[in-house]
Amino acid sequence: MTHGHAPAGIDPPAAAPDLTSPGELAEALGVDRGEVAAVQVERTASTGHSLLTFLQVTYAGAAAASLPTRLVLKHKPPPPPGARPAPVHEAGFYARLAPALPSPPVVRCLAARAPSPTFPGYFLVEDLRATHAEAPLAEDEMDFGGAADALARIHAARWEADERSTWPRSNPTEQSIRAAVHRIGAHLPAFFDAAGDALTADGRRLYERVFASALRPWLRLADRRWQTLIHGSAHIGNFLFPRVPGGDVYLIDWEHWQADVGARDLAYLMLRRPPELRRRLEEPLLRRYHARLQALGVSGYGWDDLWTDYRRCWVRNLTVPVVKQQRDAERWPELLDHTIAAFADLGGEELL
Repeated sequence: MTHGHAPAGIDPPAAAPDLTSPGELAEALGVDRGEVAAVQVERTASTGHSLLTFLQVTYAGAAAASLPTRLVLKHKPPPPPGARPAPVHEAGFYARLAPALPSPPVVRCLAARAPSPTFPGYFLVEDLRATHAEAPLAEDEMDFGGAADALARIHAARWEADERSTWPRSNPTEQSIRAAVHRIGAHLPAFFDAAGDALTADGRRLYERVFASALRPWLRLADRRWQTLIHGSAHIGNFLFPRVPGGDVYLIDWEHWQADVGARDLAYLMLRRPPELRRRLEEPLLRRYHARLQALGVSGYGWDDLWTDYRRCWVRNLTVPVVKQQRDAERWPELLDHTIAAFADLGGEELL
């Protein structure tokens, strides 16, 4: 059976290492082959975009005292014949940035290979399921304060970092920002049709005004001051919380890491919260985050600066339901209600 050939000028995809083999895993971990005695695959799972392989490892020698026995390998499935491999941008995060970031809140990474034009990349991290879990379903049980502390630690660690220009989706210009927002705006007619009665006439006029405006909240991205490493998809489901109260919170799923204002992660954290809960949480949460930033050495960024950036990010959140509707995400009507309510509560009109 033929598998075809890569198009001219495109090298064939490189084979991913088989980290379920003791020898290959030892090489990836940087230990002698004899120090990995056995590797057992506990289970596999799919995120919809990537594959997860949960490993139980038995070590021998010095490795037994220093390496975790439960690991998670994340990678992409093989591409169709002749196609380029889809990159795991998260692998680039673990290969490039994670080694110099605090852990927690970054999960300890044991091995990573960044993606390339012919290789999707992969990473191997500690499996924390024994000590940590995803957020509970009950809103009143979620540790938003712990989540804000985790974000502050990440943001402070790369505050105005010199290497931001090399990160994904960095170095935006006024022209590129306007073009990106206008591409989303081009979908407004289809979005209005899909929303139907869920979007009032006032809501439609609001969207039309925002996309026809000077786009000042988005143009904040062209101002490099006070920007940092952000997670990019910091909803509560991407945090791992300690099973025993009082422990550290971790952040997972770094596929959308980039440079932006830290408030972007905080506004995204609040995006799925009902308006009444957001109103109650947001100022205490932001004040806690701001105090933690200052304690971690960030200076020259006042409370008013953070509050203004947070309000701008809620204007930017208006694009989220449009993008989610295009992707047929289930919860986009709920997010639409949340963003319109926050726009009114936070005085979004004056920021345009």
